[in-house]
Amino acid sequence: MNSPQPSWLFLDIGAATYADLDCLKNLLCEVETQREYWSLLHPNHLRQIISNAEKRLLSICRQYMTERFNSFARTCARPIKNQLQPSSNMMLQVKQFIDGNIDAIGKEVSHYEYSYQLFINSKQKYENCLIQVYGEQNSMVTTANFSETLLNSGPSLAMLNLAQQDYEKRHQRLNRHFDEILQKTAVHLEGMEERTFQAISRYIDRLESNKFYA
Repeated sequence: MNSPQPSWLFLDIGAATYADLDCLKNLLCEVETQREYWSLLHPNHLRQIISNAEKRLLSICRQYMTERFNSFARTCARPIKNQLQPSSNMMLQVKQFIDGNIDAIGKEVSHYEYSYQLFINSKQKYENCLIQVYGEQNSMVTTANFSETLLNSGPSLAMLNLAQQDYEKRHQRLNRHFDEILQKTAVHLEGMEERTFQAISRYIDRLESNKFYA
């Protein structure tokens, strides 16, 4: 990049890239109930993090490129080609460049979504077994009446035990998978951040040499 970029641009791009990811991490640290925790693990949150970052970064690119184009147009000794002026077509190219291999992270999130759905199904099955064994009004049996329930609900308790084991297994797998996909999401966002700077750099270089942006 021939021209040094202002510090505010670096700060704005960093904030635009990681704002939602940081928010999700903070919410996970402050969560108080399992229901809230499971809700935060929903795969759509990951998709939204990437989508929002893309929109904000593209907006920054267009704003900054437009400002630079107007500045060059006012001070350049010779006319600047109209094709260098930021346009919808140019922004589509910038978007594709910033996104990088968006299909790869999309497949990763879809794979995580499958794990998430398996967990939800297992959780629902476990909760249904709890209701069948202990009743809707008291799904968690107390120590005082556990022996009596054990005598009256042998087959149901066996099913409950299997459902609980599957639920705990799915829960552990989901936690591991979420940690993995969160890290992969962060890596993809890092790439988007770097490519945003590259997109701006390439545009400025072409603007300065009065060449087409490509």
